[in-house]
Amino acid sequence: EVKVSAADSAAEDMQHTANVTDDLFGSLTFNIPYQVIETMQASRYFMAALAATIDEPDKKSFNYTVPISVQMYTFISRQPDEVSRIYLFAAPFTTEIWGCLVVIIIITAPVLYFINRLVPMDHLRITGLSTLNSCFWYIYGALLQQGGMYLPKADSGRLVIGVWWIVVIVLVTTYSGNLVAFLTFPQFQPGIDYFFQIFSSSAMQQFGLRNGSYFEKYATQITTRDDFRDYVQRAIIYNNVQGEDIGAVQDGKRINVDWRINLQLIVQKQFEKDKECKFSLGRDNFVAEQIGLIVPRDSPYLQLINDKITRMFQMGFIERWHQINLPSMDKCSGHGGMRQIMNHKVNLDDMQGCFMVLLFGFFIALFILFIEYWYRWYFVEKKRGVFST
Repeated sequence: EVKVSAADSAAEDMQHTANVTDDLFGSLTFNIPYQVIETMQASRYFMAALAATIDEPDKKSFNYTVPISVQMYTFISRQPDEVSRIYLFAAPFTTEIWGCLVVIIIITAPVLYFINRLVPMDHLRITGLSTLNSCFWYIYGALLQQGGMYLPKADSGRLVIGVWWIVVIVLVTTYSGNLVAFLTFPQFQPGIDYFFQIFSSSAMQQFGLRNGSYFEKYATQITTRDDFRDYVQRAIIYNNVQGEDIGAVQDGKRINVDWRINLQLIVQKQFEKDKECKFSLGRDNFVAEQIGLIVPRDSPYLQLINDKITRMFQMGFIERWHQINLPSMDKCSGHGGMRQIMNHKVNLDDMQGCFMVLLFGFFIALFILFIEYWYRWYFVEKKRGVFST
């Protein structure tokens, strides 16, 4: 349609009429119908407003205009699955940070204990911090910002607690900020982002390619990339929507190669239907296909048409038409994806790790309770029985 719009604009300026027919509707840009070629050879029409791939212009019996569009090729695949959020609460820190945190708790508790015990004045010693166990729980409670019942009276002990609180503030602030980011921005498993990764996925069983596409010629006759040739050799050539088999792509068993705007249209329709992102487009554009109009070989109007097309590009008309009428960028990225992120509500998937920690704590508490009962029975009751005898 952009080609027809360009033709209408040029025809209006040059006082010609544009005759649009649907007899050849659905024809591909690379394989130009023979009816059009015969018409151009006979010079029966001023210009064919047909999207045609500019390919080997010196060998054609007609002329191409300057490109009115450049279509890039990419591929469409299934959106990678989201990473399990069961360990989301631990995601803000790396394993090394968690390990260091455990170590500094183990170190700080004995330091506080010994400093409290080594205070030279008896009145400065705190009874509540006189055991290593009490110091450990005080340090752990301070890490959770719960504080404690006792505070060292000696300046040496207060200095230890003061420095520990500074560490706690930094840790908690960093953890909270990163946790918000992990809750807001979901993480996905590694997917297929670039063409060279296509054959490395064992889940891919099919490869699709639109019939008569310029990519097929480019891969077999022009480029030296072996992965392009391998793809064309393995590809299932399709002519219609049924052969496109988007369902297999959604299931993660197939990859299709086509114009990026065509694939963006698929993503847009699916997103508007399900309000969910199920497809992913490749990050790289690996083939550029120039699209132009065709005119008779000896047409005196070729330069005039080229000037009009160039002028429309310079004034931004064609770019503006693309923005209004062609499918927008991937709905699952950019403003569309950001809107999903901003509207995200914390759900059970986000909090399941927290509940599992609580459940794990209950089991640990019951296990410790069992040990306490066993200790009372083995040491206290047994010794009481020995003394009674």
